[in-house]
Amino acid sequence: MKNKIAFLAVFMIAASLHSQSTGDTIEYRTIKPESEIQTLFSGKIKHGGYLGIDMRYTEIKGASAMEMGGRLAWIINHSFALGVGGNGFISGLAIEDYSGDGYFEMAGGYGGLLLEPIFFPKKAVHLSMPVIIGAGGLAYNADTYDEYHPFDSYYRNTDAFFMVNPGIELELNVMRFFRVALGGYYRWAYDVDIPGLKHDVLNGFSGGMALKFGFF
Repeated sequence: MKNKIAFLAVFMIAASLHSQSTGDTIEYRTIKPESEIQTLFSGKIKHGGYLGIDMRYTEIKGASAMEMGGRLAWIINHSFALGVGGNGFISGLAIEDYSGDGYFEMAGGYGGLLLEPIFFPKKAVHLSMPVIIGAGGLAYNADTYDEYHPFDSYYRNTDAFFMVNPGIELELNVMRFFRVALGGYYRWAYDVDIPGLKHDVLNGFSGGMALKFGFF
């Protein structure tokens, strides 16, 4: 019996010395229960944010128009921005339902939730894909005159609509706190209902620049 105990002790000492000489270590792993909630962002989350100024050129019903707006977003792990954004626009155009000469002015805007995936954010030049999902409003003013109305006649009509505005941007890291983005965007406005205008009058492409200031 004593011989067996001595042999076992020698074996354990030899195994311990062999493990130390080869650098092997014993790892203990904690098995997470399958019922644990999984999240999109786990571990230590890095936070940032930015304020953006948008300037875009577009056409509405064949007439040139400018869009101006902004964004305010929280950046998660450098790679995803969540916030709010919106743009306003103004354009002159013709409306078929009214006869005579005159000037027709369309103005409106939209805004909503901003979702913006950012790809390779630490590279000097990288991509982002901002999407605004929300609502907007449209109004036109018409100052007309013809033989039946020797004095100016004034018309006004308004409508609200649902808007989705996806885009793709090429971003340049100018400084640690400043980025410039060149982008292309598409406006999709659902069911605009104003006499003399088609329901898809606001649908179309735009292009422009965004200036972004913040902690990226």
